[in-house]
Amino acid sequence: MRSLSLYDKLLEIYSTKNNPEKADLLRCVEVFLHKKYDSKKIEAIVEGMIKKYDFEMLAQKRRNRNLLASSLDSIILNKVRESYTSDKEINIETLSEMHLKALAKIVLINLGYELLYIPPINSGTVDFVVYRRLYKRAVFVLNSANAFEISKKQIENARRLSTHLNCEQLMVFTNTDFSQEAYKYAEHYQIYLINGSKFTILVRDLVESNQEKEKKLQVKENELLEDDKLFLEADIKNVKTKVRVMDVTFIPDYEKNELVFEGVLLNAGKHPVTRLMVNIRLYGRDRSFRDLSCELGDLANGNEAEFKIQFDISTEYEWKNIYKYMIKLSYRNI
Repeated sequence: MRSLSLYDKLLEIYSTKNNPEKADLLRCVEVFLHKKYDSKKIEAIVEGMIKKYDFEMLAQKRRNRNLLASSLDSIILNKVRESYTSDKEINIETLSEMHLKALAKIVLINLGYELLYIPPINSGTVDFVVYRRLYKRAVFVLNSANAFEISKKQIENARRLSTHLNCEQLMVFTNTDFSQEAYKYAEHYQIYLINGSKFTILVRDLVESNQEKEKKLQVKENELLEDDKLFLEADIKNVKTKVRVMDVTFIPDYEKNELVFEGVLLNAGKHPVTRLMVNIRLYGRDRSFRDLSCELGDLANGNEAEFKIQFDISTEYEWKNIYKYMIKLSYRNI
């Protein structure tokens, strides 16, 4: 996949921090350049980038996009749960294009793929990039109206758009089927085509897998009443990092109006880290979110550290509103 540009890296800082400090921006440019430059030149580069791009507006658009993606994922997971509670299959032919893309993403994650990259919506490029077994795969999801077959030209276009990301393989999903010319073209270039029939089978596997996961959830009798079980989606930002989340559990206490997260981190790197911090974000169905952090300080390589973060949730609306949590780690190498 293509390397991140200085624009990408600065935008990432603005997306994760409101009104980022100038020192963070200068440090970002220094690391990106890989060479030591005069501080005045570094400042000039930062000021030039800020004048050229409205990072505040772009960051807000990215945050809105992420909220939309989280909302779509929540809708699809609810459809999955409804499918195994009502014994009704998910009809992929009736899904909108955005819902179909979200479903394909969740199906691949269920198969063990890691999500590497999601471009902006309607950016004219791949829908997302996944990773498994040393291969990066660009993924397209094509929603065909009126049950028309996906043509060879559409597969050619998908291959052309995916080349700049340097992915080893290409996967194309559809809710209908592909033309014979498209199948021949895909066979020649080793492109994976998942038609509506195969897609439906993968969705069934997803439904069965989620049903099994829910059956395995054990809640202690003295912690929750049977009718008050809390189900939260998890999003752990833990890909290819030296400090990793090894275990995490959440315990709701309705009497004290608390939701407590407890977990264990492992420094799997070769060097210790400092200023280690755990941030947990709770997402609401009304697109709201709350953040709480816990600073753990230093962590030697090969060692583990426990963390505990407690949210105050006082109303029934708040309990029913939350549907997902995200864990993100930050630290500095020593």
